[in-house]
Amino acid sequence: MVVFRYLKISSIISILCSQIYAFLPYHIMRGEAHLFLSSYYLIPLMLLILIWIQREEPITLINKKINIEKKLIFSCSLIIALLFSSAGVYYAFFIAFVLFIITMYNLFQKNLNKAFWSFILLITLCIGLLLNLLPSIIYTLNHGTNKLVVARSSIEAEVYGLKIAQFFVPVYDHGISILTKLINNYRLHPLPNEGSEYLGVIGIIGFIVLLVFILIKESNINNHYLQLVKYLSTLNIFCILLSTIGGIGSLFALVISPQIRAYNRISVIIAFFCFLTIALLLEYLKQNMRNKKFNFNIILNITLIIVFTFGIYEYYVPNFTNYTATKKDFQNDANFISEIESKMPINSMIFQLPYVPFPENPPVNNLGDYELFKGYLHSNHLKWSYGSMKGRESDQWIKYTANLPLQDMLESLVLSNFNGIYIDRLGYKDNGEQVISQIKTIINTDPQISSNNRLVFFNLIDYKDRTLKKYSSEELTQKRKSLLNQY
Repeated sequence: MVVFRYLKISSIISILCSQIYAFLPYHIMRGEAHLFLSSYYLIPLMLLILIWIQREEPITLINKKINIEKKLIFSCSLIIALLFSSAGVYYAFFIAFVLFIITMYNLFQKNLNKAFWSFILLITLCIGLLLNLLPSIIYTLNHGTNKLVVARSSIEAEVYGLKIAQFFVPVYDHGISILTKLINNYRLHPLPNEGSEYLGVIGIIGFIVLLVFILIKESNINNHYLQLVKYLSTLNIFCILLSTIGGIGSLFALVISPQIRAYNRISVIIAFFCFLTIALLLEYLKQNMRNKKFNFNIILNITLIIVFTFGIYEYYVPNFTNYTATKKDFQNDANFISEIESKMPINSMIFQLPYVPFPENPPVNNLGDYELFKGYLHSNHLKWSYGSMKGRESDQWIKYTANLPLQDMLESLVLSNFNGIYIDRLGYKDNGEQVISQIKTIINTDPQISSNNRLVFFNLIDYKDRTLKKYSSEELTQKRKSLLNQY
């Protein structure tokens, strides 16, 4: 809304367009699983910088007398670019590409002012991104490349490339029989990707307008609102060329690096182009109708409120999430883990089963990726085994220990000072019945079970005391040393 108002778009249009952008299906579908992606509120500010470059507002290359407003815009641009570089690598990469194109275009046009400023911002963005990645780079230099983590193939740029058709295809069952049939038919097409690109009816109109405006000569446009739409249409085409299947992104993945793969995620940037286009056209219409005899503004505002309310509703005709069930599960987890924490000494280590590699692992039976993080979410002074980086030493130890015969596993755990075992039944084909029964028999202790019967916890403190008493201090020292080398 700040960006819309800065561009002199009226309050009602700014409110409605900013709200429908905030409620994109992209936002809800990414949710917590892709937290950086769902937090896309810096995109409008970054695109405002591109508009400043087009208008040559930030700074001039030659003139040393720069007024306070230009200095402020200059400073804000650098700050926004640095913040944007900290908001996830994907959006930074997409905007860096756009800045590179703008720089090259202005150099070709011999417009040194625009080329200079876009280049400075590109460098700022790259430096900020490098600083954010520096800890990972330093760790890799010290410990070597981890080939098991985030291994990408150039073919993934095709699989997760942008499919323009998905701007028009609603997500999930829509509740309208014709659209539901369309959705189901499209799902049968090859290369299905993440499927969060749907723009909604209003966004689709904006997208079509952008495609039409690319055909209109800039010299034929004499209104500043429409000139801005023309500029957005050019940016839109370059974003499509980068991200579409078989586009520039595919060449980048093939020749330079496949680490950027999900080019469909540029859809949220294109969505902002679309809604800003709608806002600019509505403001243009409103300005032209201002002098009419009847009160056009009141009619327009009422119509817009109805249309945009429908636009947000139309996003969520499908039931994305069963929030009632999610809330119930969340509370169940909180109560269960709180009870564990109340019985465990501070900083107790809890071993989690089944073993699930981190990060990016397919479901283990019915246990989804990252679900073992629940322990961290609901406890304050317990230590959990899940989350060690796969391919690294700690993960290798956990994997080896989890696959030992249960008797050996339990002894290894207590010798390593673990105080408990946390089991998620969904990770087992038999709902964990066999492993739970065997552990119960070995340690002679009944487990704690969550109210929904999904989570199970074994307190190992008594079993640990009995086990440690079997060995002398020298034997314990020797056994603990051998545990570190056994995997």
